[in-house]
Amino acid sequence: MNQLQRYQLGIKLTEIAMLYGKDFPKETAKIYINSLLSFLPDSFENYMKALSSYVGDKKNKFFPAPVHLREYLNPEIN
Repeated sequence: MNQLQRYQLGIKLTEIAMLYGKDFPKETAKIYINSLLSFLPDSFENYMKALSSYVGDKKNKFFPAPVHLREYLNPEIN
């Protein structure tokens, strides 16, 4: 994932954090993205789709931990 995509992912995560009433400073975004990329490597497009799917799923009441995005990145596995 290139720097622009990491930046865009950080913006998306910050917006989602705001929806869930969570502070998400830049340092936290960096740690989250690094964790996400190392734990669940995938394409930028799939990350963006997974985040949108997570937010759209009414069962999700809290901001997602990286591990919670697994089922949205690989729905056929889960």
